[in-house]
Amino acid sequence: MNTEDGSEGWKPNLFVPGFPKCGTTALCDYLKQNPAIYVMEPKEPNTLAVGIDVPAWARDHHQMKRPYFAYLDMEQYRGRLEKAKGVRYRAEGSQSYVWPPVFPLKLWRFSPKAKLIFMVREQKDRLLSLYFHGFPYHLEADFHRWIEKRFRPQVTPFLFGGMLTSYHRLFGDSVKVVDNRSLSERPEEVMSRVFEFLGVEPVDVEPLRSNTGRMKSLDENRRRATAPYLRLTRTVMTPVRYFLNTADPEGKGPLRKPLGRLNPLKGLGERAGTARRGASPPGEEEAARAIPPDLASMLDGDYGSTLDYCRANNLMLD
Repeated sequence: MNTEDGSEGWKPNLFVPGFPKCGTTALCDYLKQNPAIYVMEPKEPNTLAVGIDVPAWARDHHQMKRPYFAYLDMEQYRGRLEKAKGVRYRAEGSQSYVWPPVFPLKLWRFSPKAKLIFMVREQKDRLLSLYFHGFPYHLEADFHRWIEKRFRPQVTPFLFGGMLTSYHRLFGDSVKVVDNRSLSERPEEVMSRVFEFLGVEPVDVEPLRSNTGRMKSLDENRRRATAPYLRLTRTVMTPVRYFLNTADPEGKGPLRKPLGRLNPLKGLGERAGTARRGASPPGEEEAARAIPPDLASMLDGDYGSTLDYCRANNLMLD
């Protein structure tokens, strides 16, 4: 069955595929407040990106390994989309769709009639956001070293220009772009233009969340990063401790020390927690000053040329 936009009835016909740390979460939250739009949960199913190469800086942020894994397999993906009844758009916002250079063609072949909305942001602010948000996982307190080791070697997938141009060539007028600052400062005005582009009745929107800023609580993020280690340690140690406490309630038996040594995870959670409590990132101003001039120039040039291209081709919704 095909819908009025010509796409197959279950496939997404609206994507928010990028860019990471530019406000895509906030945009998807605004979109889902319109009853004519269904936004998948999770927002980033990543179903179409199985097997792609993930940049090191993205693995830092998402705790990922290569190859990229899908949150939803194709059967789950289709099942959730098929439940979206009576809506004009079925949307998803997987950020992994802007990393591989071949992905615009892949997405076009999958859903050629879809509309796409990209979020962009001043690139140096975006870089700082990426570093700080992922800090509880990569724990690299030296921002310059993180740049040279984790970011610069794979900077290309971070840039806007080439990817946006590729998508625009394939999808044409079905591509639009929103600048993060415009959405943050004038959400109702910008979303009115977004809804107009989509051809749906506008609604009043209320901001809910955003992942673009510096982490709100370093301690909270450290606890969240440490939690998996602590859970794993407790899972392994609980039956061991139960056995020891039952067989040797006084703690003097010969088995206690050998069994404790058999547990390869003993102390892992505590060590992880100590490491995370001990590591501290630089201040934002200090980190901003540490961006190498050549890299800053590259990022500024990419952002500026991207805005010029978008305005020249009437892609901006600001």
